[in-house]
Amino acid sequence: MKRPYLLKKRGKYWYYRLAGEQTFHSSHDTNRERVENWLQRERIPEIRNRGNLIDKTLRQYLDPFFLEDRCPHVRRLRDEGKSISPSYIADQRRRMEMYVFSDELVSKSVAELRRADVLDFRSRLLAKGVGLRTINRTIGILKIAFKEGIYREELERDPTIGVGEIKYEGRVSGTFSVAEIKALFAAIPGPWRDIWGYTAFLLAAHVGMRRGEILALTWGQIDLDNKVIDVNRAWTDNMLPKYNKLRGTPITSKCVTALKEVRSKSLWVLPDQLVLCYPDGKRYGDTWWKKRFAKAMEQAGIDQAGRSLTPHSLRHTLNSRAREMGVDPAGLRATMGWSDAKVQDGYTHWQDYQVIRDVIEEMYG
Repeated sequence: MKRPYLLKKRGKYWYYRLAGEQTFHSSHDTNRERVENWLQRERIPEIRNRGNLIDKTLRQYLDPFFLEDRCPHVRRLRDEGKSISPSYIADQRRRMEMYVFSDELVSKSVAELRRADVLDFRSRLLAKGVGLRTINRTIGILKIAFKEGIYREELERDPTIGVGEIKYEGRVSGTFSVAEIKALFAAIPGPWRDIWGYTAFLLAAHVGMRRGEILALTWGQIDLDNKVIDVNRAWTDNMLPKYNKLRGTPITSKCVTALKEVRSKSLWVLPDQLVLCYPDGKRYGDTWWKKRFAKAMEQAGIDQAGRSLTPHSLRHTLNSRAREMGVDPAGLRATMGWSDAKVQDGYTHWQDYQVIRDVIEEMYG
C-alpha cells in the first residue's frame, strides 16, 4: 500500500487521497501527524479489507457507523459540503447500540444476510414492545449502512430493500389558546422563574423562533429601534438556522421590553455576546430549555403531557393563530424560516414586517 497523498488546503484541514482513489477527502483535522496516524490505523486497513468485507459479521461492518471520526457515511456527506449535526450522529449511534448490537442479527455475516433476517429482527423489536417510530428509525440505520456500502461499491446487495416502514399514528403537537399565551406572559417573570426564562420563551411564542435560534441569539442580531431580529445563526452543525434559511423577523413591543430588561441586567452587552446565558457567559443547553418549560407548565397548571405540549408548541400556536387572523401564509413562511417544496416560495421576499407585527400585537397584547 502506497503512502497516502496529503494536501493542505487553505491553511486549515489536511486532505488525503489513498492509492487507488480518485478524489481527496477532508480529515477535518489540522495536525498532519495525527492525520497520518489515523490513516495508518483506520483508513488504510479499511481499504485493504474491502475485498474481504462480505466475510465480516454485521457487527464488524456496522462498527464505524455514526462515530464522528470513523463513519464513512458521515465523512462522505461532510466532504460533499452537506450538514450533519453531532446530535444526530450521537442519536443514531445510541439507537444502534441499544437495539441493533444487542440483537442476534449482528452475529450473521454480511454475505449471509437476507431480507427475511431484517424482517425477523423487526418482529423481535415489536415483540419487545419497542415503539413503532423507534423501530422505523432503527431499520433506517440499517438502510443507511447498506446503501452506503452499495454506493461505495463495497457491497453487492442490500437486504433491506423492500422493507417498508410500519405505519403508526404520529403524535400531533398540541397548541395553546390565545388566552393561555396572554396569561403565561402577562407579567415578568410569571411562571418562567426569571427574566431570562421569560424572554427565551416569549421569543418562541411571539416571534416563532426555534430553540437553537433563541439560545444562540446575540446582541448584534437585534435591532430594538426597528423591532426586528436578524435570524442568521443557531446551535446547529454549521451554526446556521434550519434549511440554512436566513431571515429577518419582527418582534412585538413586549419582546422589546423584555430584551431591554435582560440588557439592563447583563454584565456584557457586546455584538457577539449571547443574550440568554448563564452569568459566566456560558450558553444554556437543551436540558435547561426542557426543564424550564416543564416547570412553567406545572406552575401555570397546564397539562403538558395530556395535551402533547412542548416548547415547539409555541411556534405551532403562533402559526395557527396568525393564519386564523388572516396573515398571508407566504409572509409567515418568510418570517418564521420555513422551506416549502413549491418553487414559488423561493421567489417570495416578504418585507412588510408591520403587517405581521400588528396581528401578533392584536392577538397576544
